[in-house]
Amino acid sequence: MEAISQTQPIKMSEKSENSQTRLLDAAEVLFAEKGFERTTVRDITTAAHCNVASINYHFKNKDNLYKEVYVRRVRQLRQIRFTAIDGVMSRGREARLEELIGTYARSFLEPLVDTQSGQAVMMLMTREMNEPRLSKEIFFEEMIRPVQERLEAAIVGLCPEVDAGSVISSIQAIVGQLLHYIRMRELHQANPQLPVPPETEAMVEHLVRFSAAGIRAFTGKGPGV
Repeated sequence: MEAISQTQPIKMSEKSENSQTRLLDAAEVLFAEKGFERTTVRDITTAAHCNVASINYHFKNKDNLYKEVYVRRVRQLRQIRFTAIDGVMSRGREARLEELIGTYARSFLEPLVDTQSGQAVMMLMTREMNEPRLSKEIFFEEMIRPVQERLEAAIVGLCPEVDAGSVISSIQAIVGQLLHYIRMRELHQANPQLPVPPETEAMVEHLVRFSAAGIRAFTGKGPGV
């Protein structure tokens, strides 16, 4: 754990609240680009235009700052997916399985592959997978479990004939396809000689047709039965 020098404590104010956000934003970029070990407290405070004691005041140490950076982004991504799922289900009887899968897939992909901040999030998560510093339970409890439960309830609401085990397996298959697509894009960006992945919308349309048909197959009413 990196030591943080002590100076006069900072008084809480609107300015210090802004400094907390600036520290999180700066740390996210630096942790993503350089990793935890190669990012110093001074790197972060310099980028955030804060004094060194501000990290101690807001987060106690660099380790806690790293955790807050990670959890903040995970919760934002989780809320994006919640909003997508709930938006479809709010349509009541007009909601359709294809719409649910497509909307969820876009909410999964767009924040990660189509924005500069999304690329930083992916870099941060990749570093955490390769150089773990956090409990493995954090991502499961903050993202995997709640999103799976929300999506599972939505699919069951639209296809009540499908048993829970098949729904969970279908969700895992959907997520696996999305993660594979993200990885394909990353590999192609690193080496343009590799096959070009399909455009995002084309990939989503294929995933929707494939996954909806697969889920309906478990109702005894879809293709393949």
